[in-house]
Amino acid sequence: MGFYRIAVDGPREIMPIDAKKEAQIEDFLEKNSGVIRKDIRIIGRQIRTSEGGIIDLMGLDKGGNVVIIEIKRETIRQTASQILEYANWAESLHYDDLNKIAKDGARIKDSLYEMFKQQGEVPEPFNQKQLLYIIAQRFDEKTKNMCEYLRTNGMRISCIRIDMYKDSDEEFVHTETVVGRESYGTYEDDGAGADDSGDENDSDTWDDRLRIASDGNRKNVADVIALITDSMECAKTPQSVWLKFSRDGTGFGFIVCNKTTSTFAFRSDPNAFDIESDEIRDMKRWFFDHEKRIAIIPDNFDLIVRCARHAYGAAAKIRRQRK
Repeated sequence: MGFYRIAVDGPREIMPIDAKKEAQIEDFLEKNSGVIRKDIRIIGRQIRTSEGGIIDLMGLDKGGNVVIIEIKRETIRQTASQILEYANWAESLHYDDLNKIAKDGARIKDSLYEMFKQQGEVPEPFNQKQLLYIIAQRFDEKTKNMCEYLRTNGMRISCIRIDMYKDSDEEFVHTETVVGRESYGTYEDDGAGADDSGDENDSDTWDDRLRIASDGNRKNVADVIALITDSMECAKTPQSVWLKFSRDGTGFGFIVCNKTTSTFAFRSDPNAFDIESDEIRDMKRWFFDHEKRIAIIPDNFDLIVRCARHAYGAAAKIRRQRK
C-alpha cells in the first residue's frame, strides 16, 4: 500500500523519507505534539534525570500528568527499560520541579499554575500518573511485546510509528499506534494517535480498573475495602483511577488496582510509625508526602488493617494542624 497525491493527471505516489537523525523527528514533535496526543503541552527537551539519563521531550497533559516521549529511528530491546527508568525518576517530581523545568526551558511566561488557569482548570495535585510514549520509524518485536505486557498490567505506555514523506517542497507525517489501542474486556484504553478522538482521562476510571481486574484480584480488593470500612469510620470515594479513603475530608489511603495485582497506599506519620514488616515498602511521594505501600493479598489483610489504622490517625493529626 502506498501514500498518493490525487492530481489532475492521476494519482502520484509520495515517497517516504527516512529521518537521518532522531533530532529531526524530535524537532517536528516538539512543535507538533498534538500528533501524539491532543492535550500535550511540551515543557522541556533533553531533560537530564538524576541518574544521568536524558529525556527527549517532556510534557504535561491537561490533568497535569507528566508525559515522557522517547524518540528512536529504530527501537532496540533496551528501549522499554530506558523509558521505564525515566518514568521512575519522573514519578517523584512535584509542581515546583515541573515549574522549574518549564521555566528553564522558557516554555512558560509566568508559571504552570497561570498557564493551566488560563486554560480553564488547575490540576490538584500535579503528576498523579505518568504517560509514556515511544516514537519510532521502526519497532522491534521485543519492544512491542514488552510494552504490550506493561499495558496489560496497568502501565500507561504506547508505541507510535511515525512515517515522514516529502513531495516537491511539501512534507507529510503519518502516525500509527503500534501498541496502545487494544481493549481489555469493557475497558477501552486508546493510548494515542493523530486520529484519536478519545480521551484517556475521560475513559479510564475506578470502575474501569475493576472491570479489567482478574476475578481473584477483584475479590481481594473488595475484601480489603470491607475490612477498612468495617474497622473505622471513613469515606471511600473513586478518584480518577483509584479508590480514596478519607477521614473528615482528609485522605489517608488509596487502593491502586491493576489487572492482576493491587496495592494499598497509605499516609504515614514518620514520627509515629512503628509497624515492622518486609511487606511494607516506602514510596517516593505519589499521594502523600510520607507514603508507604503494601500489596493486597490475603496474607497481608491483617497488616493492611493495622497500617490503615495508623494512616487514619495520621490523617487526624494533619487535620488538626491545618485548623
